[in-house]
Amino acid sequence: MPSDQATPEFSIKPTLTGVRVILRPFVDDDLDTFRAAVADPEVARLTGSPADDVPDEERLRSWYGGRNAQADRLDLAVVDRATGACVGEVVLNDWDPVNRNCNFRTLLTAAGPGLTPL
Repeated sequence: MPSDQATPEFSIKPTLTGVRVILRPFVDDDLDTFRAAVADPEVARLTGSPADDVPDEERLRSWYGGRNAQADRLDLAVVDRATGACVGEVVLNDWDPVNRNCNFRTLLTAAGPGLTPL
């Protein structure tokens, strides 16, 4: 096992521009997207969240308002380049230094599908 099991630099929150989407740090205007998403029972089911645990406004603002300050994970908003609308998020978290891997999670709202090629 190599001795240099460096932790990835998740404290840096880049903006990545693709053909159809931009991945960028969260801004306050993104809250509307996630307010609707977390209230959707299908989103709760697919993300493994308890269906009856819809966060209130304060908890939602606290969660998304704090994502850019987290050094142990990378959370980025997914923005549709054609409309400028936030349509979801991508997350790298749960870094495992022994195996040098992490979890990747994505959440796209109903406006998000079709933004990436098959």
